[in-house]
Amino acid sequence: MSFEITLILTPSFIKANTIIHSNTDDNLLVPIIRDCQNLFVEPILGSGLFDEILAQIKADTLTALNITLIDDYLADAMMNWVLARYVRQGTYKITNKGSVVMSGDNATPGSKSELIELQQTYLNNAEEYGTRATLYLMENETDYPLYINPGEGCDVIKPNDDSYETGFIL
Repeated sequence: MSFEITLILTPSFIKANTIIHSNTDDNLLVPIIRDCQNLFVEPILGSGLFDEILAQIKADTLTALNITLIDDYLADAMMNWVLARYVRQGTYKITNKGSVVMSGDNATPGSKSELIELQQTYLNNAEEYGTRATLYLMENETDYPLYINPGEGCDVIKPNDDSYETGFIL
């Protein structure tokens, strides 16, 4: 069985625009990028808009609106989510001998506390950029009908609703 993974951002884009080294194997980045777009970006966009963007990327027919959404809002969030995930996954490798810490010539892995602090910095950045993307979509929801109506079904992910709700009636 073979299938193609459609990515919003490519490994080469990630490497060119972050501190991830250009020698990093794309095969290490693809699963991280896929996880980040599925776990963090899809909940921002909702299934309808997310699926539309992936279909447009696959067909090379991205609309101007979706290019703006990706370039101005989603790319920064995704790059930071990928960095946050890569901080740990780039340090460790699972081999046929088990989990090992990677260390090259003249390089030593950071301490656990340093890795956690660095990871948290990237997560904070990603959350801020994600919030900006949500606010952009809320402000421009008429331009993104699939954001408002992502579809029906138990497997449909509705966009994040950051509004505050309470059970109290005042």
